[in-house]
Amino acid sequence: MGGLRSKAGRQHGICHSINGSPLPATLQPQRPGVVDAYVLSIGLDSDPVFTRESAEAANVLARRYGAAGRTLHFAAGADDKATGPAQGSPSNLAIGLAAIAAKMDPKEDVLFLFATTHGDPVSGLAYRDGEYAGGMIGPQRLANLIDGVGIKRRMVLLSACFSGIFLPLLTND
Repeated sequence: MGGLRSKAGRQHGICHSINGSPLPATLQPQRPGVVDAYVLSIGLDSDPVFTRESAEAANVLARRYGAAGRTLHFAAGADDKATGPAQGSPSNLAIGLAAIAAKMDPKEDVLFLFATTHGDPVSGLAYRDGEYAGGMIGPQRLANLIDGVGIKRRMVLLSACFSGIFLPLLTND
């Protein structure tokens, strides 16, 4: 399992690998009777600023909410080596959400989803992997991804222009 390292070189329990091992196996299971936090942090644009922002968000959220071993970090433009972040793509976002949903107790645990990229006032979140791939993740698609795996207890943090268009579809009880 790869992990972010602090200045002292300590790992912070952030899972990066898709190819190295199946994602559900890299995540620690939930603990009955304990509200566990699961973090998925994703940079959806291959500009290095989004990789740095999503890495730092993964680190801060994992540390703040005790989610070491329950955190996934993806970054567009990543090369999917065994170390470093896995590719930040819409398909890996779906895989990561499904992996977390398979481990968490939906009545007890909480998902913290952080996504950073460019935004569009109509289409939503932009996905760009250099010259290789591109597209959009609209509000309905993101809501369907999260709701489709049964995650109701969630905090969604979107660092993108026009991210307010997601509020009506991501708000729940």
